[in-house]
Amino acid sequence: MIPFGPITKERAKDTGMALTVVALLVYVFTQSRTAVFAAIALLALDMIVPVVFTPLAYLWFGLAFVMGLVVSRLLFSITFFLLLTPVGIVRRLVGKDELRLRDWKAGAGSVFKNCEHRYDKNDLSQPY
Repeated sequence: MIPFGPITKERAKDTGMALTVVALLVYVFTQSRTAVFAAIALLALDMIVPVVFTPLAYLWFGLAFVMGLVVSRLLFSITFFLLLTPVGIVRRLVGKDELRLRDWKAGAGSVFKNCEHRYDKNDLSQPY
C-alpha cells in the first residue's frame, strides 16, 4: 500500500508542471537555452500525455511524504527543546509544583483535593 495515496492523472500533471518549473529555474540560474527547450518540451508533454509522468509522480510524492515526516518531527522537537524545556526549568527553579508531585512523592497520602461543591444552573451558564 502506498502511504501517500494513488497517483491520479491530476497528480501526474502536477508532477509534469513541477518538472517544467524546475527546468525554468535551471534557465534562470544558468542562462542555458537547453533548459528553455526542455521546459517547453516538458510542458507540451504534460498537456498532451500527462500519464508519462506517473512513474516520476511516485518518486515525487514519495519524497514529499518522507520529507513531511522528517520535517514535522524535526520542527516539533526544536520547538519543544527551545520553548517548553526552558519554561519548565524556570518553573522548577521558581518552585512551582502545580501537580503537587513533591507532596505525592513525600508519601503524605492522597494529593487529590476533595471538592464538596454542589453544582447549580449558574455553574452551567458560565463554565469558565
